[in-house]
Amino acid sequence: MDAQPTKAALSRSEVFRELHRTGCFVIPNPWDRGSARLLAGLGFRALATTSSGFAASRGRVDHHVTLEETLAQLQSVANAVEIPVNADFEGGFAIMPADVGANVLLAAETGIAGLSIEDSTGDTSNPLFDFKLFWLYSLLFKKRAVIIMGVGLFIAIFFICWRISPFF
Repeated sequence: MDAQPTKAALSRSEVFRELHRTGCFVIPNPWDRGSARLLAGLGFRALATTSSGFAASRGRVDHHVTLEETLAQLQSVANAVEIPVNADFEGGFAIMPADVGANVLLAAETGIAGLSIEDSTGDTSNPLFDFKLFWLYSLLFKKRAVIIMGVGLFIAIFFICWRISPFF
């Protein structure tokens, strides 16, 4: 499936990229369209959804909302405001990079300006992806997603917990 971001989403992606290029900025976390409108009305220049806040608003814990529910939430929040919205996309709702990539393409169609992938698995018995594997996957995925999409979606891949190892 080819991502078809709207012209407005592309413009917001350009604004979001420029915000990152020019320095620090505060980016609050709405969990629905109402909180997004409130925060945009307060003058924030960008927003970032919160997976834990969205899950809590549904009476669940983080990592217990489906991909489909998340995509609907992203579209609702992105369409509620005219400023860039970054998606808290948990671990990409998949393990393998190709599957994460397919899910990111779906997210790109919601109108978001950026997207964050984290190393948290959501599994309490194994809470973080293997650091070396996640780092390799993240580099390969980031390059592949930008090439496939051909758009300016800002993709941030970050680590929830920096782990220090003498073997790394």
